[in-house]
Amino acid sequence: MKEIFRLSRFTLWWNHLIGPIMIGLYTVLFIAEISLMNLGFYAFWFFISVCAAASLGYFCNDWFDQAEDAKVGKANLASYFSFGQGFLVGLILLMGSFGPWYYLPKYWFTIGLLILLFVIILLYSAPPFRFKNRSVLGVISDALYGHLLPFLITVFTFATLSEISHPIPYYLIGLLLIFLFTKGLRNIIIHQVNDRKNDKKNQVNTLVLHKGPLWSVNLVNKVLLPLEIALVFIVSNVLIVDYHWLFVWIPISFLGFHLFTYFKFKAWKKPFLPINEWRFKFWYFLNDYYEEWLPLIGLFILILKKPFFWPLLPLHFLLFYPSIKKIINDFSQFLIKKDKHVRN
Repeated sequence: MKEIFRLSRFTLWWNHLIGPIMIGLYTVLFIAEISLMNLGFYAFWFFISVCAAASLGYFCNDWFDQAEDAKVGKANLASYFSFGQGFLVGLILLMGSFGPWYYLPKYWFTIGLLILLFVIILLYSAPPFRFKNRSVLGVISDALYGHLLPFLITVFTFATLSEISHPIPYYLIGLLLIFLFTKGLRNIIIHQVNDRKNDKKNQVNTLVLHKGPLWSVNLVNKVLLPLEIALVFIVSNVLIVDYHWLFVWIPISFLGFHLFTYFKFKAWKKPFLPINEWRFKFWYFLNDYYEEWLPLIGLFILILKKPFFWPLLPLHFLLFYPSIKKIINDFSQFLIKKDKHVRN
């Protein structure tokens, strides 16, 4: 049982996947009329499906990575399972992914997105396709199944549970798709940069090896990160103008997060840092905002408009306790250092 839990890679994808999904859920609850009772029933089955699907994605990736990992001496938990055991684990996770949809609203669009998600997972990891080793196809498919599709499935699943007084405009959906795709590209390119030595040993053609690490680093720092930051403000402005002024807390919190990060990373030392260190210093910092800060901000915005959703607050703290604890610890360390600096 312990190996199966480790094989699910739960600690790797929980914040990374569930955090943005919660943002989508809280946004839909803000603009739609869904009772807390109905939400609890459908959310229960939905998150069983999400957890099973995420575990299946990582399991498939590990299962078909065994040969390549063995060549470079990289540990692979799937290697502890026989073919029969692996097949059984995959079947259980597949049933866990689709089974809950017996209780969830079944519309052709959301079911189509769900099927597309699993097709991309298979194409990404399984031979003879192995999109993960095919340059552009690898980064596109990873961004789709790891970032864009889970968010879309969440939004459209819960949006169909009730009438939305203000329909979601297509340009907002388009902006969100661009934003999620950009975020996904940044994360997979960073992963490929970090894993390029093993990929080179296995003679696979990832985008980073195809274009070179310097090109990839510049793409992240000079294109993807600035584009993500701009899109946060653009999407926030659309939500403020089209829906409610309470969404102003998103850009406010985003600016606060940047200020906090500036002090946390001691960014004023930039002129004195080696250029190589500076290139990599801020690669992951936006993930902290998306996975830790923004879900909590989204929940507070929701409760301010619809106070009867307050029971979600302790549940959120329970599900994301390590993240919230990290935010509190970061602030505590920042205040302690600031106090010492003032005394000195």
